Amino acid sequence: MRYVGLATDGDGTLLKNNRMSDSVAVALERFRGAGGRLFLVTGERVDQLSEFPRLDLFETVVAENGAMLFDPATRREVILCERPEAKLVEMLCGLGGCEVECGRVVITTKKDCKRHVEDVLAELKSDWQIVNNRTDLLVLPRGVDKASGIEAVLHKTGLKSEQVVGIGDAENDVALIRACGLGVAVADSVPQLKARAQLITDGGAGQGIVELIERMLRDDLPRLNKAS
Repeated sequence: MRYVGLATDGDGTLLKNNRMSDSVAVALERFRGAGGRLFLVTGERVDQLSEFPRLDLFETVVAENGAMLFDPATRREVILCERPEAKLVEMLCGLGGCEVECGRVVITTKKDCKRHVEDVLAELKSDWQIVNNRTDLLVLPRGVDKASGIEAVLHKTGLKSEQVVGIGDAENDVALIRACGLGVAVADSVPQLKARAQLITDGGAGQGIVELIERMLRDDLPRLNKAS
């Protein structure tokens, strides 16, 4: 195969409504059986991964939108960046009317709380960034994203970016697809991702992955320069 690695987002890409169809599981198994290497690149926290279907198929997980690496086989965690200062966590968790959750690094809330999060970051003079993920907001150290996460995977595995296809559905996947040799968006992706993708699948969440893997196994994908 021209591309030996597949770096895929989770919900909205692999999963539809947090469920993995049988056809997706079979396609992933076929890809692994043919020597392909699977990497899950997600905004989810490590404590949420226990609920992720067929995690055993993935060699490495980039969790918390690039902040961590997780090995499904050994359960080993590697934090790739600084953790939030206590005051930032305290102030964000104290926002009235905002549901805030904290991972090892990432802090998440909903988009309607964006102004409040911006006010906290400004008050603390923090250089942490806000990353959009459909209806969610992710708060992370500046420079930490799915691209920095997949770069850590490439360093760990010895693969080159040109050997990996990246696929996603949301705004935070723009960094992922730009870091891979070929960037793909599923059909029901947000417009921002479609505008950056070099290939858009005919199928949406779930089905788009099956379609992509079939093409990878047939070696029927173009070799392109990275998205600009």
